[in-house]
Amino acid sequence: MRGAPARWSRNKASCDCIKSCLSRLLGVESPRPLRSRSPGVSKPGTCQDLWHRRPEKQAGPTGVEPETLYLGAPQSCHSCCPEPAVRRVPAAATMGLELYLDMLSQPCRAVSIFAKKNGIPFKLCTTEVFKGQHPSKEFFQINSLRRVPTLKDGDFILTESSAILIYLSSKYQTADHWYPSDLRARARVHEYLGWHADCIRGTFGVPLWTQVMAPLIGVHVPEEKVQRNKTFMDLALQQLEEKFLGDRAFVAGQQVSLADLMALEELLQPVAVGCDLFEGRPRLAAWRERVEAFLGSDLLQETRGPILNILEQAVNKKVPTPPPEVHPCMLLRISRIP
Repeated sequence: MRGAPARWSRNKASCDCIKSCLSRLLGVESPRPLRSRSPGVSKPGTCQDLWHRRPEKQAGPTGVEPETLYLGAPQSCHSCCPEPAVRRVPAAATMGLELYLDMLSQPCRAVSIFAKKNGIPFKLCTTEVFKGQHPSKEFFQINSLRRVPTLKDGDFILTESSAILIYLSSKYQTADHWYPSDLRARARVHEYLGWHADCIRGTFGVPLWTQVMAPLIGVHVPEEKVQRNKTFMDLALQQLEEKFLGDRAFVAGQQVSLADLMALEELLQPVAVGCDLFEGRPRLAAWRERVEAFLGSDLLQETRGPILNILEQAVNKKVPTPPPEVHPCMLLRISRIP
């Protein structure tokens, strides 16, 4: 019996470690101070062991793909944990936050990257445009606008990527640089997001539509429209560099913000189909490198996989043909190309 207290002490330390992790994820402060530690080998029974289990899927609503639960920590949560990283654990418990996303969509990628980077736990409900899942009756019950991204937090439903990012940042109290508390710094973020909606959002997605999506339903976009859109992109890139980036490290200041995340994922869309917007623009290219270095290559590769492979899939005719019920929505979008 003499050895019992020692064994109990070791087991208690392991339990306390797990409790500390879970309490932080549930929004309850752990009474133990946080300590960082360099990455190491995972220890069975510790919180690090929990992070490295593969994600599991749960059945989602009819009309959307099964859900994957993501659970992460934005910083080292205990001495046994590695440095900040993207972490996922099994879908063992019911989660309140659901994100309906299609990773071919620029705003959806921005929302996903933000949530994972900041360790926000959520159910991923994949809603693919190519499969006609967004206009389904089931998805209509969640979002009558039939658009992604969509956030569902209990009985609260929110649309529009900017609103979703601000909501997540505020609810989960992410680092201040994402959505600054300083009035003027926050105003800069809003200034960019407003301009982004007018001058970036409807322009930089056009190459994907003209090269991949329109041909899927037998539509050819006139070359003059393609060239006109390139002119609009060049003008927008010039304004982005001169007005919003200037001599700053990032779009809205000297730290990464929601503005950088929204901008970068939008600019990546033409790059994915062979239009290198950063060539010949060293200031913009340097900004991209800074943002991507901050976000981390593993997270970006995981999130961007579908869009970076889309051109190759189109050439090899592996992109699924959209069902007839989504053709009217696609034709409407194509008709709006100026």
